[in-house]
Amino acid sequence: MKKLLLVLLMAGLTAGASAQKKTYFGIKGGLNMTNISNLKITPDENPTPRSSYVDAKYKSSFYVGIFIEAKISRSLSIQPEFVYSQQGTSATFNIDRATVKYRLLMDYINIPVLFKAYVVPDKLSFDFGPQIGFGVRAEAKAKATANGQQNSASATLDNDVYNNVDFSIPLGFTWNITKHILFSARANIGLTNVLKGTGGEHVSNRVFQIGVGARF
Repeated sequence: MKKLLLVLLMAGLTAGASAQKKTYFGIKGGLNMTNISNLKITPDENPTPRSSYVDAKYKSSFYVGIFIEAKISRSLSIQPEFVYSQQGTSATFNIDRATVKYRLLMDYINIPVLFKAYVVPDKLSFDFGPQIGFGVRAEAKAKATANGQQNSASATLDNDVYNNVDFSIPLGFTWNITKHILFSARANIGLTNVLKGTGGEHVSNRVFQIGVGARF
């Protein structure tokens, strides 16, 4: 699957570079809602089968990037992008009388190559394609609150704990509000097991994005 995605990435970049019709350069940004599928979190430092776990929850963050849309025909474009995306997950649990808020912060440079199929010419497109992401930050943070007092701790994840290369498939749509202003919504479905040592569970990124952009 990863080899196939790499082939599709290269094919899309090649097709975009050779396109002879209209080409747009653009910037984009917006809201991320991110989670890690199948991930359960425990406050125990040395988990056992009797440890209590909570499901990871979606957290909000942002993304920002640039893109090039190369028109191949009236109804099809190729759009490679370069996107900085804050991802990860969060959880809240109680230990004795303390409330602990846990966040897993995982930032990526994502490089999707989208095939944009226009169902309304120059207005509405359905977008899909392969994406490769390179991890630039992985950090776990916890904040405990008890009796009005707070304590915080953080730790950086290294390559023994997480995979810093992530493959995914973006699916979404773009509405060109005007010739230069656009709105987009997208789901990035992760394929890579991003965390190691999860007891056989496949844990992958889940990202929902809504945002706006400008193209020139």
